Amino acid sequence: MIFGKPQIILKTTNLELRAPHYSDFDQWHNVRKNSKAFLELWEPKRGNDFFKRNAFNSRVRWAKKSSKAGQAYQFFIFDKFEILLGSITIENIRNCLLYTSPSPR
Repeated sequence: MIFGKPQIILKTTNLELRAPHYSDFDQWHNVRKNSKAFLELWEPKRGNDFFKRNAFNSRVRWAKKSSKAGQAYQFFIFDKFEILLGSITIENIRNCLLYTSPSPR
């Protein structure tokens, strides 16, 4: 559970998507290190602090807080052998009423 809410886990035969855990740091660090050259083309420049455990723990806390608020969901993607392949974040979620006005007659 994430702060009292059930954790969202999506499973298929070959993949599992779930929220990041603090214990995922080593796998996450290896994935980021091994794909750094490719990711530099698509992502902003990262300082060395980005790859440290404290920064990772802050992102895990952010994922929990954002999920609880219903504003964003971060999923780590694992294969059937529980090897981290990557991640996806769905964010900028807005829950609001849709306002409409009657059409002119």
